[in-house]
Amino acid sequence: MIRSEMRGQANRKFHINGLANLCTSLNVADLVAFKGSSSMEAFDFGIPNGTATGSRDSELKGLQKEHEEKDMKIQELKKQIELTKCRLEKKKKEVTEEERGGFNSLSKKYNSLREEYNAMMVAGKLRKSK
Repeated sequence: MIRSEMRGQANRKFHINGLANLCTSLNVADLVAFKGSSSMEAFDFGIPNGTATGSRDSELKGLQKEHEEKDMKIQELKKQIELTKCRLEKKKKEVTEEERGGFNSLSKKYNSLREEYNAMMVAGKLRKSK
């Protein structure tokens, strides 16, 4: 069963490759000549054939419009991502500056308390030595 599926896939690939090679070697005049043949009816190579082309054109325009809308939405989202990144970086810097300010004030307080303690220790030693 697997072999028959593999053969079927190989045959499809062979036919698709053959059609691709045929299409690349044909010109428009050849396509017009093959337009009526039953093997080519499934393929429309952009040659107008009445209402089918009109419906395909409208479908194509609809798809193009949908693509443009999605592309615009993607661009909008990219802008929002960049703005959010900038805000986060700015906020991160602000927090860092606040932390630095807090650290500096705590350091000053610690230094003043240490100086006061050392002064008291020196004064206490002087009293004991008298």
